[in-house]
Amino acid sequence: MDTGTSAQFHALVEQDLNAERASALGRAGRRLANAVAGCAEARHRLVLADRAGDVAGRRSADHDYRQAFANYERARADFCIQREANRLFDHRLVDRYYPPPTRPGDLGPSGPVGR
Repeated sequence: MDTGTSAQFHALVEQDLNAERASALGRAGRRLANAVAGCAEARHRLVLADRAGDVAGRRSADHDYRQAFANYERARADFCIQREANRLFDHRLVDRYYPPPTRPGDLGPSGPVGR
């Protein structure tokens, strides 16, 4: 293999790797976006149950919110791992683009405690 062919092969392999990196990062980002949306939906159900005075509905919605929040935490960790695999170590932008939902223990009736 001459130098020109070797460089072309290397460029093709690098291009393929970059496409796979971008694809993996995109999938992880979509999972995180979906997890944030899942928390928002579960929180909305919490608020509705509170407003209706539905104790059983509130308990069920609280359980759903806790599951959605756990899903968010896993998705955020996975996204940050993908970022680090791509040598992106500053995760401040992650929270700017995918704002973290309120932690379940910080939610009081009808929303966050103290807000």
